[in-house]
Amino acid sequence: MDGSGESQGRDIIKATANAVLIVLKAIKEGSPACPPLQGAVGALLVVVEAYQKFSSAADGVKTLQAHIVNLEQAIKRLIPTDYAKCPDALKKRFEDFARSKVQSVADSARKLQSQGLAARLLNASDNAEATESYSLTASQLEGTIAVELNVYEMAQDVRQGFNTMDHRFDKVDQGIESVRGDISQLATDPIRSALRPVFQARFDYGLSVHVRCDADTRREVLAAICSWFRPNDPRLATLPRPLPLSDPITDSSILWIHALAGAGKSTLAQTVAEWWDEDQVLGASFFCARDGERSNILSIFRTIAYQLACRFPWFHDALIRVVKADLDIYSSLPSRQLQKLIVEPLQAARSEKKLPDNACIVVVIDALDECTDSDAVSTILKSLSLYISNLTPLKFVITSRPEENIARGFLLQTLLATTQNLSLTDIPDALAKRDVSNFFRRRFAEIRGRYSLGVGWPSDSHFDKLLLLSEGLFIYATTAILYVGDDRIRDPEGQLASLLESGSAAAAAISTIGSGSTSPLWRLDALYEQVLQKAAEKLGTSLQARLKAILGTIILAEERLKPMSVEDLLRFPSGDLRRILPVLNAVLITPVADDEHTPIRLIHLSFSNFLVDPSRCKSSDFLITPHLQHTFIALRCLETMQSSLKHNVCEIDSSHDHLFNIDIPGLSEAVARFLPPALQYACKYWSSHLCRAELGQELLSALDKFCNNHLLHWLEALSLMDSVEIAVEALQSAQRLLQVPTIPSTDVPALLNECERITRAFYPAIAASFFQVYKSALAFSPASSLLRRRYSTEVLNVVRICVGLDRTWSSALSTTVADDRSLRSVGFSQDGKYVVSGGDDNKIRLWKTQTGKELRTFEGHLGAITSVSFSPTGREILSGSSDKTVKLWDVVTGACLRTWQPRSSGQLILVAWSLDGTLIASGCDEGKVFVWSVASSEAPTGLGWHHDRVRGLVFTLDRTLLSASDDKTCNMWDTHRAKLLRSLKHTSRVRCVAVSPDNRLVACGVEQDEIAIWTRADGRRLFSLKCPSDPRSLAFFSNDILASAHVEGELCILWNVPRKVPLELLNDVESSSVAFSPDCTHVAAGTSDAHGKPPPPLIRLGRDFVHPTKLSEAVLREDKQGDPNRSGPLSSVAISPTGQLLLVHVEAAKKTRLYDISKGRYTHTIKHGRISGCFSIAWSPAGNFIASGGYDGTVCVWDSRTGRCIRTYAEQTSCVKAVVFTPDEQQVISASYCGTIRRFHIHKSMSEELFRCDGALTALALSSSQRWMLSATSDLFPPGTSNLDLLAGPSQQPHKQYGVHATLRLHDASGRVVWMENYQGRVASLAFSEDCSRVLAGNEEGETFLYDLTQLILVYDSTTHPAQPPLVPGHRFHSGSTRPVKQISFSHDGRYIVTERSYTPLSPELRPPREGGPHSSLLPAYCLDSDGWLWCINTDSEPRRICWVSPKLRPQNYGHRLSQWSVVGHTIAIIATDGRLVIIDASCC
Repeated sequence: MDGSGESQGRDIIKATANAVLIVLKAIKEGSPACPPLQGAVGALLVVVEAYQKFSSAADGVKTLQAHIVNLEQAIKRLIPTDYAKCPDALKKRFEDFARSKVQSVADSARKLQSQGLAARLLNASDNAEATESYSLTASQLEGTIAVELNVYEMAQDVRQGFNTMDHRFDKVDQGIESVRGDISQLATDPIRSALRPVFQARFDYGLSVHVRCDADTRREVLAAICSWFRPNDPRLATLPRPLPLSDPITDSSILWIHALAGAGKSTLAQTVAEWWDEDQVLGASFFCARDGERSNILSIFRTIAYQLACRFPWFHDALIRVVKADLDIYSSLPSRQLQKLIVEPLQAARSEKKLPDNACIVVVIDALDECTDSDAVSTILKSLSLYISNLTPLKFVITSRPEENIARGFLLQTLLATTQNLSLTDIPDALAKRDVSNFFRRRFAEIRGRYSLGVGWPSDSHFDKLLLLSEGLFIYATTAILYVGDDRIRDPEGQLASLLESGSAAAAAISTIGSGSTSPLWRLDALYEQVLQKAAEKLGTSLQARLKAILGTIILAEERLKPMSVEDLLRFPSGDLRRILPVLNAVLITPVADDEHTPIRLIHLSFSNFLVDPSRCKSSDFLITPHLQHTFIALRCLETMQSSLKHNVCEIDSSHDHLFNIDIPGLSEAVARFLPPALQYACKYWSSHLCRAELGQELLSALDKFCNNHLLHWLEALSLMDSVEIAVEALQSAQRLLQVPTIPSTDVPALLNECERITRAFYPAIAASFFQVYKSALAFSPASSLLRRRYSTEVLNVVRICVGLDRTWSSALSTTVADDRSLRSVGFSQDGKYVVSGGDDNKIRLWKTQTGKELRTFEGHLGAITSVSFSPTGREILSGSSDKTVKLWDVVTGACLRTWQPRSSGQLILVAWSLDGTLIASGCDEGKVFVWSVASSEAPTGLGWHHDRVRGLVFTLDRTLLSASDDKTCNMWDTHRAKLLRSLKHTSRVRCVAVSPDNRLVACGVEQDEIAIWTRADGRRLFSLKCPSDPRSLAFFSNDILASAHVEGELCILWNVPRKVPLELLNDVESSSVAFSPDCTHVAAGTSDAHGKPPPPLIRLGRDFVHPTKLSEAVLREDKQGDPNRSGPLSSVAISPTGQLLLVHVEAAKKTRLYDISKGRYTHTIKHGRISGCFSIAWSPAGNFIASGGYDGTVCVWDSRTGRCIRTYAEQTSCVKAVVFTPDEQQVISASYCGTIRRFHIHKSMSEELFRCDGALTALALSSSQRWMLSATSDLFPPGTSNLDLLAGPSQQPHKQYGVHATLRLHDASGRVVWMENYQGRVASLAFSEDCSRVLAGNEEGETFLYDLTQLILVYDSTTHPAQPPLVPGHRFHSGSTRPVKQISFSHDGRYIVTERSYTPLSPELRPPREGGPHSSLLPAYCLDSDGWLWCINTDSEPRRICWVSPKLRPQNYGHRLSQWSVVGHTIAIIATDGRLVIIDASCC
């Protein structure tokens, strides 16, 4: 395959497929004597590469790898050097293998690779199910080749060798057949790729450690389970009377089987799952485990849904509609997955009458307690509680330990009424003892048979002692049998004797100490200690020393590790683990000798609990001290990264630096090669171990080396591993750890903080491409950044920020584009980890503070969300809406818990929680204030009225409520007695209110640009703080420090209240909604509507108040000759055509400043008239002149070298929309809103009117030949087409939009209209191609149009006109944004349409013709797409992604008539959203 770099999806096989490819290539290169085999292996390479690209079925490829490795070994040993000497039948076998088996699958793989991007994303699959049949298909070749070799009378060793090789051929053959089926499914089943099910969680997963109940064990319990699910289950006839269930519940939908560790819950689940699968009533199974996706609560419902779809066609049909509507549903929260993936398909099948009558389906979820779920109530159970009544005909069997959050979940009202409990702890002792006895007898019989022991072994006394020690615990029984029957020791009698001896000794010790002072699992502990003692005895001194470190690493590792990974991480000699692990087979499940892909597993979680509990593990030789072990692991993680990480660690060619990670060809193989599992583990978990370690000099020194040399390399590795989301938490945890006075002062905390800032500010770029760690994050880091200084020499081909680079890190942590509607309210969770926002789209959104990533959406309101607030616990969200309701939402499940409707005719404006979470308050636009108890079902109580709308609500510690209002008062309410305590009166409207932590001070934000400070106790006004603008939000940082956010100008100010002075500023941006985190270290701000079209709402996250430099002010201060009387932000920017000069317009000051870019200095200031101002501005082609059009219709021409006005024309009656110079710089052509196009002569006081219409001109372009002009107008009435000069009339009917008709006109040099076209949407920009044969138009809806003037110009130049008017073909494109297209042009080679935000490739027939051959010397074009990616459109290559620009540095442009984006050559100038001037030099990229 060619590895074109197109996106093949994120779920790719990493290490295993790379190994398969290496082996296949080795076979191909090492088998020149066998041409058919070479061809077969070549085709297999295609298969595995395609499979690797489109599947995450790692286990299937592992199996295929094992078969191919065996085949390779046989080939090297057995195939004759001369292939001709092989039997003819064997040759035929090779040829058939290569042709019929392999080639057809390779063809399927190639076909799959050729699919388009959308199809591949839809069909990409991570299904491992099909690959599991590799080793199960019947052998096809063994007998054939054996006969062939006998016929040829080959030697016995050769015959044996070929038989072995033939068997290995069969394995590969079987694998290919399975791959064939899997590839076929890849192209047809979109459900797998969309849901990403976890196949390892199936009850029948091939590598599972689960076993079914032994015969004659647990039969009464099994009967109880079967009778609960199906009272008429045929199996009940073969089982004893069911165990009676306590407190039986009729028609229950859930059976909860619970008990402590080791009671056999999973064995029961495995058994009934197998039975119900045989009976075809098993819908799905999910066996949880504390590793990988099986511990992920997000995996459970999507996997169950997938299995239901596989088993039931009626469910599949309904599910596929949901999946196609939302391909990212796999990442949503469990409650939404349950609703969309299971509940809705069931409802659809029921409504369509496809659900079979009397259907009864069971779902088994085992070991729910092993899922990672920190919520106080199990997330899975909360989700089930919301929809349990809608899940018929599904029934659930759930097993778990009785963990607190799970027990709470089953106490939820809806589950309490529908859940049947089955406690294995309540099983009578006699039954438990009988079952364990039957288990022992059966297993001892197997051991006797294996070792030819007498029927009297074990003796009755030994048997009874062992049964007594087990105490009915199946985990004890299982571990004891593994210990006694260890095949590596082969001494069951001795093993049993030592086990009983240690157990008796432990029992004696317990009887001496007293049972009340020891663990209830003392017998199991004695067994574990015996296993460890025996293991140590079999190891040499050096291996004994490593045993404890290995065990500690296995049990404390954050994920399961493979043997080689443990060796690499701990830096132990190769093979040590293989020598140590076999002696621990009673407590560990270890992979076979040649298996490096399967991780080491504990036989039971109780073993790890034993090792870290000093009250249970008495031997210091084995007791693991967690903080010491974490120190050891953390040190090894840091050392591993220090020795392995580097810039471009995977050695990816720089020609791919414009691609996303998922598009880079061969990246998965490179990651597997250069980032082995041990290094990946170190990158992911070094901080986790560090934070639980004992900080010593050695560990601090290793951390210092890592931070000073490899922090950005670590970010690069995380990007390659698709794990950037863990970086912020890791860095924050490390910073918190180092906040200890005794730690020596170093740069480490500052470096960690900078790395956190980089990750948060550039998260989208770094997550998408590892190259962007350097090309974006490093390039845009502040000039004083420590990381910038350390790494800048490593990277050369990056953009250079000439102007506008921050000197230090600003307060804004990150900026996120929220949605295409305005935000009205934002709020922080109590721990500051989440932000909630509400806006005009009636939706509430939850965001992650660390990354700015949207987590979920809450829907249910029918009006705009006016206020949002987290509860003090952070588990609920309160929302108020213009639909006059208040809703309470569960954060985890997304469910609406309660809805209240205060009795008011006005719209709700605000909601607030009391600090103890028991009360809710709301305020309305009509002035009414309500308060009510969260737990009460009664209607909200009205406290009283303001005379105008309520603007602010806050509770004090004693539950007094303060309300701020437009009626110029802030009222204090006694919520206990529903009484007004006092009213704080102001001279202007009160916008917000805050109370100091000690309840002593009240701060009121007043519209007169001030904050009034009052004493709460007596309502006395102390003083006011003067602000630059109206306060929007207030929050006390401490009793003396107040934070304020403002409508415009400086976003946030930190005040010293007693001193009455501002301490620090946060940032500057206009916002419509602002919220502080509870500790005031973060602020979230949402943008407001602006002009006619709102900008994309942004959520800005900031902290660490600093003094940012305002570039709009800094630019004006750069030179002493600059005008210090500045006012207002920068409005527009334009680079001269020569690239030497830059003009920056400050609209509020009616001034344009000129800068010499090459010399980096200010040159002149152009002062526009006080009335005329500057409505439009343009450079002359050679940069000698500047033309400006005023509000009053004046046109001025300025000498750019002196800044002097050389000509002023005042012959138009309304604002001048556009000014354009002729190529010879002798004339200026203007277009005005009064409908006229005029031509002015620069060196003469002459002008002439070229065109007049009844509408308003909105855009104008002039061709390079000066023969043609293109104009756009907004006409009140459809323009007439009866003009005799018109060569071609409109092909489209007039279209009225926004009350006007948009029209395009082509004029000749005299102004005569020769072509006209009706247009949809207002035209914002126009352009000609260099040869004048094509024209472009961009409208305010983000659309672009191309028109071919070739025939029209031919007719115009002809002396005779044809009977039929010439055709002017039009072509419509979309720029990828709905924002106005302010700038449009052809790329220099004519292959693309380029706007400020997009590029559109043109087919050859649409491109304007160019003279000569390739034009590689032509300058590129640049655009900044709506996601913030800067693109370079080159003439000699495909467009390249250069870097990512953060939202605050992008041009706002929306609703502004002047350009805030200018490009000449490789120089890009931007007026950024925050008002600064940014100049980027991209010449090095």
